[in-house]
Amino acid sequence: MIYEVISELKFYMNGDTREMLTLKPGTKITALPFGSMDRQEAYECKRMSARHRERKPNERVIFFRMEGVVRAAVIGKSLRASTRQRRTNRSTA
Repeated sequence: MIYEVISELKFYMNGDTREMLTLKPGTKITALPFGSMDRQEAYECKRMSARHRERKPNERVIFFRMEGVVRAAVIGKSLRASTRQRRTNRSTA
């Protein structure tokens, strides 16, 4: 599923430097299903998701890959579902 960033997200590029990756509002992100991750990545993401659900049961975390790293964001706080508008054929009579 495709999501749209609604508030600026900042992530560290890696642990060695202070370089930041910034996602601006309006950026499109594709959710990463557990089935398409490595076993170890999926295990860690499921644990993170379960921990987050215990603390805040009304929030849902999604995972996405950016710059080769799996990252997480919360739907509703920083992301929203990106919907496409349907074209309607309205005839004016």
